[in-house]
Amino acid sequence: MVTGVKDWERWIRRFERFRQASGLAEKTDETQVSTLIYSMGDKAEDVLQTLGLNEEQKKDYKTVKETMTSFFVKTRNIIYERAKFNQRVQFEGEPVDEFITSLYSLVEHCSYGELTNEMIRDRLVVEL
Repeated sequence: MVTGVKDWERWIRRFERFRQASGLAEKTDETQVSTLIYSMGDKAEDVLQTLGLNEEQKKDYKTVKETMTSFFVKTRNIIYERAKFNQRVQFEGEPVDEFITSLYSLVEHCSYGELTNEMIRDRLVVEL
């Protein structure tokens, strides 16, 4: 069962890949929802019941996915997200590619828009 923002974001990205690769995306919405809930684990059904969806909404994949996302991902504090990004340093012995991957992961929630690549570049320069 997913327990937080990072878990959910990572998990749902992987599920979307599975959904496409397995052909699940071509099945009925009801089948997709059932697979989603089953894949999430034994407590997912309980979460689904608490989300306030009517029976028709519970059969619509897009609605269930968006509602689950709202449940697991609360409103982000942009200032906090930017502080985490700007405080990230390369750890001793950490390969550059892992550091860069970490920066890309952190910058996702900073709302830098068109400045995103420049901000990553600047973090790399500061580290040198």
